[in-house]
Amino acid sequence: MPEIIQTFQPHVCMDQLSTLFNGSETWLGVFYPRKHIITTFPSFEIAISAKHALRTIGFRPDEVRAVSGGEMLRFLNELRARTGFLGDLMTEFSRLIGTEALFLDRDIWEARHGAGFLAVRCSTERVADHIREHVRPLHPTAMQWYRTRAVWSLI
Repeated sequence: MPEIIQTFQPHVCMDQLSTLFNGSETWLGVFYPRKHIITTFPSFEIAISAKHALRTIGFRPDEVRAVSGGEMLRFLNELRARTGFLGDLMTEFSRLIGTEALFLDRDIWEARHGAGFLAVRCSTERVADHIREHVRPLHPTAMQWYRTRAVWSLI
């Protein structure tokens, strides 16, 4: 598995992502933030705009985070260190069968190339549709809803 580390510029404390995901950021050692939508934008500035758009329609600060590419890389690197060998093994297996690790690989590539990310708590299809409706005008490059048993692309 390629090394994830990149220069980190603090905008959001790593604990804030862990707090947002509430301990649900992995499944069998693979990045899988259940009941959350991860949206990728061409820049951190656009991710911030998306966060503000959702805040103005009623999302609370504890439900939405805008994260720079560097922050996402650091978070994923720390997550990899926590999950250890089992996480690496399950990620490789996921990559082999073409599941969640492919989203992770794309997110890492995007983060290394200046992307910004928006993480939003989402537990129902109605809320997912509402989020999609309000962030789509900002032209996200990817939007995945990590449901309990499946990942849905919302683009």
